[in-house]
Amino acid sequence: MSNHQTPDDEPFEEFVRKAFVAELVMAQLYSPTAPVTLTGVLDEFDFSTTEGRWKITLVLSSSNGQELTVAETYDYGFHFIGEVACRQTAHECAGGAGGSRA
Repeated sequence: MSNHQTPDDEPFEEFVRKAFVAELVMAQLYSPTAPVTLTGVLDEFDFSTTEGRWKITLVLSSSNGQELTVAETYDYGFHFIGEVACRQTAHECAGGAGGSRA
């Protein structure tokens, strides 16, 4: 379990799960009674305030035996002043994760 939190103080893993379900619902591909179950593992969730970058790696496994790994690196720039850099990292991480990036 990650110690990173979303703006709503919800664990990041739950935030990603809800976003993934919402995307499947919008695509009309979600059914709670579907014969195939997806399980996801956040293999990596890291950020660097000094480089202006965050990275997330998600491994999806299907009950039909298939697996998919997706890694996203998001560069957003950086700032030399610590307080500004931390605020910018938090803002960009929440915006990038909640936006159109998957």
